[in-house]
Amino acid sequence: MRSLQSFDGDGGARKEAAQAWSDFKDVRGGERAVASARYGLAFRGADAAAPAAASGALESRRALGLADRSGGSAAASPANKSKERLVEYSQQAQFVAGKSFFQNDKQWIDAGVQKHPDAKRVRIQFGSTEYFDLIAKQPKALPWLALGQNVQFVLDGTVYDIYE
Repeated sequence: MRSLQSFDGDGGARKEAAQAWSDFKDVRGGERAVASARYGLAFRGADAAAPAAASGALESRRALGLADRSGGSAAASPANKSKERLVEYSQQAQFVAGKSFFQNDKQWIDAGVQKHPDAKRVRIQFGSTEYFDLIAKQPKALPWLALGQNVQFVLDGTVYDIYE
């Protein structure tokens, strides 16, 4: 399974992503360069993922030229619409309890799943007796299960697939 599948067909957002990456590496002056630097620092100096993500989201919008100095939105234009879609794609990822998850349609998938292609797989229906047994036996999984009714994650070498 691949994450961000619709990104492949979104030429405008892909172009903006390439430009943003180039600017992040190469541009050293101006408001957008400062915002890019703040965006990177928000994550590198973070004590916790959630506040860093919130701060980083604002700085990434500034780096893309989507937020004015007060944090408000820039005027809508075709280029800005592509940038807005790029922001939406980036929000299809979450860092939860030490794991990175990517949203594929309605399912959140642990990035670590791809590293375990031959792992034992356990499929459990959300809300079933087996689901609550998993919670009782593996409380470490609670933050990941809180992502929703369709979650796939690796725990102790086993890939768990929670489905509606």
